[in-house]
Amino acid sequence: MILSMAMLAVFAQGPVGDSLTIDGALAHARSNRPQVVAASGTAARARAAMSLAGLIPNPVLHVEFDRNAPTRKAVVAQSLDWLLRRGADRASGQAGIVAGIADSAQQVADLSRDVRGAFYRALGAQELTRLVGDQAQLTDSIAHIMQRRLDAGDVSSIERDQATQEAGRMRLVASRARQDAAAARVALHRAMGLLRDTLPPGGPLDAGLTPDAPSHAIGAAEIDDTPRVRRALGDSAAAHARLRSASLARIPVPSIIGGIEWGPQKTPTNRIIGFAVPVSLFNIGGAARAEASAVAQIAATGPAEARLSLRADMDDAQIRRDGSAARARFVRDTLLPTARRLRAGTVRLLDEGRIDLLPVLDALRSERDAAQALINELVAFQAASADYLALTGRNE
Repeated sequence: MILSMAMLAVFAQGPVGDSLTIDGALAHARSNRPQVVAASGTAARARAAMSLAGLIPNPVLHVEFDRNAPTRKAVVAQSLDWLLRRGADRASGQAGIVAGIADSAQQVADLSRDVRGAFYRALGAQELTRLVGDQAQLTDSIAHIMQRRLDAGDVSSIERDQATQEAGRMRLVASRARQDAAAARVALHRAMGLLRDTLPPGGPLDAGLTPDAPSHAIGAAEIDDTPRVRRALGDSAAAHARLRSASLARIPVPSIIGGIEWGPQKTPTNRIIGFAVPVSLFNIGGAARAEASAVAQIAATGPAEARLSLRADMDDAQIRRDGSAARARFVRDTLLPTARRLRAGTVRLLDEGRIDLLPVLDALRSERDAAQALINELVAFQAASADYLALTGRNE
């Protein structure tokens, strides 16, 4: 009749032998989610852009054939304007690699956050299903007790009907809990990249819930090492490098020309050497430089804004993490043990015929509310912890 003593322990340990662990869920997601492939492609694209920025432009071959002219001409022109811009273009590409790698790291960290959140929501829904299932069995037992006491003439049929009604209500609650647990499992499979069902989630729901662990204050150096800020720094450096390239592009750099001119037999072959200088007749590149300057000015504000928003988001995640952890510890260590003792005591007294039904029902609801509150706070704690890890760029 009395709930198993393992009801409390399930929050701290949980089955792990034939179950899916959080490490297993993360490993499977990193191996099977297309998002990981997209993340590696982001970095590869940035490296390719870097290689493209350092390429030397191909020369242009110009060949002339004229039926009315006695000579033929072949000329090769090689532009040299890249010599001035190549350093700035490569610097822009290098900064793009920094931004691309940061993007890639953030995508993987976000994937880990999604998997962690889905895993602990599924684990919490599973534990809630187990809790309400146990209480449904207990309310059935109480209904049998009330039927026995009714047969003995100790209680009225109203009290028996109340017990039966509570047992039926708990069956509905258990059905809803099973549905929610199944939906949470589907969300976990989606986050992991699974196309079929697998082992149920298992492990401690209160992992990391150390007693009154102090919050870790992140310094400026650690803030700058996060993917969000690294991306902003890379974008700013790339924009300023493109501004230097646009400024250097305004300098007219000549192209060198070399070729030969030949004609009929016994006509000497002439070698052609010269250069071509661009003439800034219609524009001198001012508009392109002005646009690059505006982009660089905007990008320069990116790192500061990224630091501010990241600090606020991390503080918010830490506040939610600390608050849910404190509430979870209070419910786990104080409210739930008391509720369990009250429920066990009232059920025993009811079985002995020393109290009526209402205190038992109140004790059952109190225990159920406390256990559900503990599960909710633990899931919130794990979600806030996952958010915090993702903000730091860690994919643990």
